[in-house]
Amino acid sequence: MACKRISREQELAEKRRYYFDVWLIPEMRIIVDFGNPEPLIGINSTGQSDNPSSPHYDDGITAWRNGKYQNFPFARGLVEKQYRDKLVLVPKI
Repeated sequence: MACKRISREQELAEKRRYYFDVWLIPEMRIIVDFGNPEPLIGINSTGQSDNPSSPHYDDGITAWRNGKYQNFPFARGLVEKQYRDKLVLVPKI
């Protein structure tokens, strides 16, 4: 039986066909730069909701695909500037 010779490009294409099929994407990307006062940026691919019937289910996918990130502020003033609403959970005692 004769061996079939294939080029390196053909070999890599064959491997990609089997080993690089993507059926899931990372849901969230986060970059942390501890040298910055506000070190965290990130993007959630699916958006703000896990509910497929919500209008916010996939509102993050375009930014995720384009590599656009949003800030996740830590300083109180920046948090209050970026977020309008506040939910306070108080435990029952």
